[in-house]
Amino acid sequence: MPLVSKFIKDKNNVAVWLITEQCETLQKLLVIDNFHPFNNEKRNTHWLAARIALQEVLPNKNFKLIKNIHGKPYTENNKGHVSITHSWSMAAAVFNAEDLCGIDLEKFDHRISKIAYKFSSQIETSLLPADFYNTLCCLIWSGKETVFKYSPLIDIDFKEHIELIKIDTEKCILHFYFKKNDNICLDVNYKFYEVKNANANEIGMINDNLMKEKEHYILTWI
Repeated sequence: MPLVSKFIKDKNNVAVWLITEQCETLQKLLVIDNFHPFNNEKRNTHWLAARIALQEVLPNKNFKLIKNIHGKPYTENNKGHVSITHSWSMAAAVFNAEDLCGIDLEKFDHRISKIAYKFSSQIETSLLPADFYNTLCCLIWSGKETVFKYSPLIDIDFKEHIELIKIDTEKCILHFYFKKNDNICLDVNYKFYEVKNANANEIGMINDNLMKEKEHYILTWI
């Protein structure tokens, strides 16, 4: 069973899953029985793996995941807040019994730097040395996705409303100003994973050249 990691930090219960199974195997691992297959196999495995990760962190495993009118997920029979994510061959979920939460996974892709101007400023993309530029762009995008998922608000513009002001590389925390909500400060955690030979291992932050050599993922959560 490819549960990569399960941990608790700041009341957030997080599970990370590496998708190596076929759809039929994943379906057997899921306690709930409300899966209705899509026409796309990748979409099926993503749907199942994200909910299996969520199942790992929920008190009540027999849950039903529902989206509100703004597309934010919640469960009917678990008090608290949830968020799920998936990207290529990984999925993850977070549960917080008391506070809002959000989570995002991104597979590293150096091409994201070509559209970085759409969601970040030059100040934000200059917070790390130049040889980390593409890595930083992916990290910024993932962090802002997490803030978006965390917030109950809608009509959030990543560039206008969410500003990365500092990166704590020792504690692995992104410090954001969320301007959509009276400039509150939000601390987003991050981890890096390397996938190789059907295994995923947590690694430290590495530069662009090393990131593109293998399959790497960025996990952010709040």
